[in-house]
Formats: sequence, C-alpha cells, structure tokens
Amino acid sequence: MTQESHTPLVQAATKQLIFNLALFHNAIEQVNPHKANEKVMANASSFNFIFLHLISSRFSMAKMIGLEIPNPTKEITAEEKFNPDYTLWLHWVDDITSKIELKLKQLSAGELMAAQKFNPPTGDNSLLGIVQFLLFHEAYHFGQLGILRKTMQLESLSFSVK
Repeated sequence: MTQESHTPLVQAATKQLIFNLALFHNAIEQVNPHKANEKVMANASSFNFIFLHLISSRFSMAKMIGLEIPNPTKEITAEEKFNPDYTLWLHWVDDITSKIELKLKQLSAGELMAAQKFNPPTGDNSLLGIVQFLLFHEAYHFGQLGILRKTMQLESLSFSVK
C-alpha cells in the first residue's frame, strides 16, 4: 500500500478524531462539575470519571502511534477530580488531538498496517485498526455521557460541530 492509497483511511480516522473532539467540548456544556461527580447508581461511573477516562484514552492513542507525551490525567489528585477544571481538561484534549492528527498524517502505509501487540475486539491489530477501535471506544463513552447529561436535566450530547 502506498502513502497515497492509505490516505482515505487516514482521512476517515482523522475526521472521526476531530468530530469526537467537538463531542468533548459539547459534552461539558452547561454541566455542573460538582454534580458530575455523582453516580446514578452505586456500581456506575460518574460523568467526570468517564470524561477523564476519555482524555486518558486519547493519550494512550498518542502513545500507540509513537508520541511520547506524558498523560496528565495520571497526575490528577482526588481533590482535582472532585473540583474539575474543565478548561484545563479541554486544553489537554485539544493539544493531544492536534498532535495525533499530525502524526497520523505522517505515518507511512507500512507503519499504519503494521501488526501491534494490542489485540482489540475488532480483530484488526494493525496500528490503524487499533486507532479505529479507540475512536469507536470514544463513541461508546460519549453515548454514556449523553445519558448522564439527561440525568442532570440537560439536553443529551449535541452532535453539532461548532
């Protein structure tokens, strides 16, 4: 596969990456950060926990494609989880997303199609297959955030890109 022939695959992944970035921003619109720590039931995750998990997942994606950037979510204290700084959290997502987008466009077809140690449930353990799975993983959790928004008497997650 040549660099040119894998371009549509990379374009599809980067479009989803950018679309999901808009969902990060839309997800926290009008959310009370303190109310977002509440669980809808004992064995469920809170809105903030899922949101941080999504950010951490972006940093994992970055690492998988060869970016060595420390994951700031690993350093968050319990106090910061309960008093979140959504502006800072979005800054982290914006920054890592732009770096991932650039790196994906720089990878060769061989690098994108190379088998990795991680085996996602999709069965495609190529680097690009793993990126695609992680983007699906994000979509799954954005669905959860949309439902949790409803439990806070907010509109569900907006899919509009602003």
